[in-house]
Amino acid sequence: MARKIFVLGIFAMAASCGVIGYQALTYYFYGDWPATSFEFVFGKLFGAFPTLEWRWENELLAFVGRLPVAAVGIALSYALLLMSDLLHGRNRRQSF
Repeated sequence: MARKIFVLGIFAMAASCGVIGYQALTYYFYGDWPATSFEFVFGKLFGAFPTLEWRWENELLAFVGRLPVAAVGIALSYALLLMSDLLHGRNRRQSF
């Protein structure tokens, strides 16, 4: 399980680097830095964010939606790599 989460973390980091590369190449060739917010990418892949009952949840989704998708991907990758390390460390024996 730890290995699968590690690979998923590496893929998330690679996708974030790909987004940054896409933005840099678009800036180089066209002179425009494209806005790729998390809400834009999520909307293209899965549809609009859901409207929830409580106000704070909608505000949280709106905040996360305004973040750059590269930053969300890097944070997700970091969290997945930490989780993988924790799961891997649990299966190792400690010798003191």
